[in-house]
Amino acid sequence: MIKQLKKTYLPIIKDMFLPKEHYHRIDEIELGKLYDKGYRSVFLDIDNTLMSYDERELSLQNLEWVEGIKKTGFRCFILSNNLSKRRIERISKQMKTPGVYFALKPFTYSIQELAKQHRVSLKHSIIIGDQVFKDILLGNWLQMHSILVDPIDIRKSYFKTLQRDLEVKILDKLSTV
Repeated sequence: MIKQLKKTYLPIIKDMFLPKEHYHRIDEIELGKLYDKGYRSVFLDIDNTLMSYDERELSLQNLEWVEGIKKTGFRCFILSNNLSKRRIERISKQMKTPGVYFALKPFTYSIQELAKQHRVSLKHSIIIGDQVFKDILLGNWLQMHSILVDPIDIRKSYFKTLQRDLEVKILDKLSTV
């Protein structure tokens, strides 16, 4: 019975929680190759993916990375669970790209609405974030190309540290099964 359950449900669980790719930093991602595979849009998490919670503006390095995404041919969007409209609007303006704050990831409403407004195919899109239970789950649910990056600051809060430890254990377990 247990073997049958594993055989039936394990592939589904892997499909939902394992990212398609995993990198330590965003600048390691080979977006040119993904563009060549037909992906045309990138949905970016901000906090702890592109910048720390303490930073007010993107670093010059990360701003250049975003510009590189656009020069490759991608359309770029911000998808953040941050509650601060002002923060996300400021970063969106700096990046010259549309964005959503308080997106309630992993729920799909915000990203589907953003994609509809901008006529974006989510199946030809990439989602990049630092959290398995939010960014990766959302991307995989919508059949996007999901990319997990290590968080910039894993010590930011006790809850986030516990969540990250659990995510790492689940990824390790799923990767070896």
